[in-house]
Amino acid sequence: ALVVAAVSILSKEALYRYTVFVADRHRSPMLRANAWHHRTDAMSSVLVLAGVGGSMAGIESLDAVAAIGVGLMIAKIGWDLSWHSIRELVDSSLEPERVAAIREAILAVDGVVSLHILRTRRMAGEALVDVHIQVAPAISVSEGHYISETVRLRVIEQIEEVADVMVHIDPENDEVAPPPAGLPLRHELLAQLEACWQDIPAAARIEDVILHYLEGRIRVELILPLEVLEGTKADTLRAEFASAVASVREVSSVQLYFR
Repeated sequence: ALVVAAVSILSKEALYRYTVFVADRHRSPMLRANAWHHRTDAMSSVLVLAGVGGSMAGIESLDAVAAIGVGLMIAKIGWDLSWHSIRELVDSSLEPERVAAIREAILAVDGVVSLHILRTRRMAGEALVDVHIQVAPAISVSEGHYISETVRLRVIEQIEEVADVMVHIDPENDEVAPPPAGLPLRHELLAQLEACWQDIPAAARIEDVILHYLEGRIRVELILPLEVLEGTKADTLRAEFASAVASVREVSSVQLYFR
């Protein structure tokens, strides 16, 4: 009986370790639970070995103690597996150290100024991440998108259990400054601005208009050719445009750039 118990311990422990390896590779809670089934058998065999050994040595009570130990051990493992499954069903977040690792991976990406509203949740054997990252407010849309894609891929690559990352790009920290709402979109705003600067000759030469929605208002950047500066100064032209749009309360500033 002692030999059989010893062989059972070794074989079940080997099965446990192999099944855990496969469970980690496939991120499968079901396989992990099955691995613990093998570990339970191995630990039970240890107690059985102790009980049988005690009986053979004349310590009859050791067999009963071993039986109680087996029962308590099975109850403990069952509770741990059940609690882990319940946490996944209610979308619990990752452990603090894993969240810290995710935060570190995101902040290491070039172009990320800061991050906020970092949320994680478990889904089966995987995890999903939702995060707001702050980037420089004047970068292009394509650069902001590239930074967000880099963040997503970096987190998936470095944090094993993460399956996907939803990245929100913010030009400012919307925990401190709420995102602008109720401001006119480009078509509506340009109609107002064009009516304001219709008496400025240089307005007919505007090549591009860039809008920045920041701090609850709109910053306007105008791109004009260098030729408009013939016979006038840049500061004078800037003052004319700023004065012309002063009545548009949604506009915080007007900047002119020449090329």
